[in-house]
Amino acid sequence: MSGAGSALCRAKASFKMLCQLGTVRRIKKPPKGSGWVKPAFEGYMQRVEGYIGSLEREGLQQRFSASCREESVYAAAFLPLLCHLTGYSLSASTAADLKSTLLGSQQGDGLCYDWSSLSLRYLNGDGWGARHIMPIWLSALWVLGEAPPHRLAYLDFLCRDGAMQRFLDSLNWREPWSASNTVMNLGTALQYRRDFFGDSDAAAAVRELVALLLERSDPKSGMWHRGELGDAAARYRAVRGAYHIYPILMYDGVMPPFSERAVEIILGLQNSRGGFDLRWNSSACEDIDAVDPLIRLSLARSDIWRSRVEPAVEKALFWVLQNQRPDGGCVFRLGESFCYGSESCSAGAGESSLFATWFRTLSVVLMYDYLTGCRHPMLPLPGYHLPLQSGDGSIKPVGGAR
Repeated sequence: MSGAGSALCRAKASFKMLCQLGTVRRIKKPPKGSGWVKPAFEGYMQRVEGYIGSLEREGLQQRFSASCREESVYAAAFLPLLCHLTGYSLSASTAADLKSTLLGSQQGDGLCYDWSSLSLRYLNGDGWGARHIMPIWLSALWVLGEAPPHRLAYLDFLCRDGAMQRFLDSLNWREPWSASNTVMNLGTALQYRRDFFGDSDAAAAVRELVALLLERSDPKSGMWHRGELGDAAARYRAVRGAYHIYPILMYDGVMPPFSERAVEIILGLQNSRGGFDLRWNSSACEDIDAVDPLIRLSLARSDIWRSRVEPAVEKALFWVLQNQRPDGGCVFRLGESFCYGSESCSAGAGESSLFATWFRTLSVVLMYDYLTGCRHPMLPLPGYHLPLQSGDGSIKPVGGAR
C-alpha cells in the first residue's frame, strides 16, 4: 500500500475509534436548501446560554474549563464577550467579580498579567500571553462598562521615529501566524490608545503601520508572508496570518489590497467537512481564521463573490455547529485535548472550554449574519469583534483613522 493510502487508512481507523469512544459525533451532511440555518442557529445559541448559566450556578465562570483547578484572567475576559454575543445577562455579583479580576490584572506598564499563568512564555509570547490578551481584555472591559485604569505604556517603543519599520522587519514572515499575531496584538492596542486615550503619538504610529502593511501585502496572494505558497500547508499558514492583519486595516476603513486573490485561496482550502484545515477536525482558530476574512472581503466587494462564498459559508456553519457539546459549550478541536499556554487554560478531549465556545460562537454569529442579512451587535473597538460591513461594496471606518 502506498504511503498516502496507508495514512488514509490510519485516519479512518482513528475517526472510527473516536466515534466509538464518544469523543466525537458522526458528522452528518448539511441538509439541502438553507431552511435549516435559522432553527439550527437559534438552537445553538440557546444551548450556549444554558452553558453560561451552568458556569454561573457551579461557580466556574472564571475557569477556562470545568477541569481547570485555577481561575484565570483569560477566562474572565472570554465570558463577557460570549455574553455579548448571545445577549445573556450575568448576575450583578458575577459581573462585579469579573470587573474586579480584569481591572486588578493590569499593571503600570499597561499590560495585563494573569498570575495563574505567569511564565517566560506568558511574558514573551504573542500567540498567548501578556500582549496577546490585551485586545481581548480591552473588549471585555468595554462590555462590562469599564475602561483600563492605566495607559498602555508598553506601546511607547513603537511611537519613536522609524520604530514601526524596524519592528516589522524584525518579525519572521516565513511563519506568518506568529508574525501576524505580534502585529495584531500591538497594532489593535495602538488603535485603542489612539481612539480612547486621544493619543497623537499612537495615531502617527498607526498611520505608519497601515502604510507599511499595504506596501508589504503580497500581490500574488493578498496576504503577508515570505516565500511561495506552493502547497496547501503554506496557503493555510498564510490565511491564518492574514486573519490577524485584516482587522487593523478594516477598523480604519482601509480595503486590503489584492483581496480577490485572497478570496480565491481561502475558497480553495475548505475541506470536505466544511472546515479549513488539512485534517478533518479543524480547530476553532483554523475555522474563524478563514471564515472571518472570507465574509468581510466578500461584503467589501458587494456581490462579486456571493454566489461562491455563500455555499462555502453555509457548509462551514454546519461544520462548526458539530463542535458543540451536550452541555452547550464547544470544543477547540473534536476528539483532542487542548492546552492554551498553561494548565490553567486547558481542557480535556471532548470537554467544553470558554475560549473555544467564545471563538466558535463568534464565527457562528458572523456566518449567520452573512447568510441572513441580520446584524448582531458587535463592538466599536479594534480587535476580534469588528462589526460586519453593510455589503454595499464599501468599507467604512469603525475607529478613528485620525
